Amino acid sequence: MTSYHEFTDGFVKDLSPVGVVETQLAHSCADLQFRLNRIAAAEHNLFSIGQVENGDLWDPGHPEAHTALAFAETIRNSPDPLKTLSLYEQRLSRRFHQTLKQLREIQAERCAREKEDLHVLSHLAGRYRAEGASRHAIENIDPSELGFVCSKRSWEIYCRRDRLPKTLKSAA
Repeated sequence: MTSYHEFTDGFVKDLSPVGVVETQLAHSCADLQFRLNRIAAAEHNLFSIGQVENGDLWDPGHPEAHTALAFAETIRNSPDPLKTLSLYEQRLSRRFHQTLKQLREIQAERCAREKEDLHVLSHLAGRYRAEGASRHAIENIDPSELGFVCSKRSWEIYCRRDRLPKTLKSAA
């Protein structure tokens, strides 16, 4: 189970989910991909067993040809395991792509909401500045405390980007 947890933890991290729903979808994607990898390993193992069981049937004089013939014999003698593995792989692959698509759609919606929230928060910060709030106080606003979807980190980055053109103008 250690390899499962290492793989899925890394996979989920790379998908960068935010919130419970995105995290659950990311875990589903990670689990499905792990299972797809396991199917590929099972297929390789099946071929390895076939190589051992059928390897002595031919001696074509070339190692790659020998392996190919042993694989062909394995498939010919045991079609059900490969058929099952193939069907399983197709189903998992389809579910993985559906789940990943759903995750990406939700992430795109969240990003659009975050962008909109940052824009609204920027206007709100402008009003706070006009009322005499310091730049430090404005940059330290926690958007979630005001009901926004964007994170405090996103707001901090937005504020730094907002200052960048001003910094470049003053340097010129």
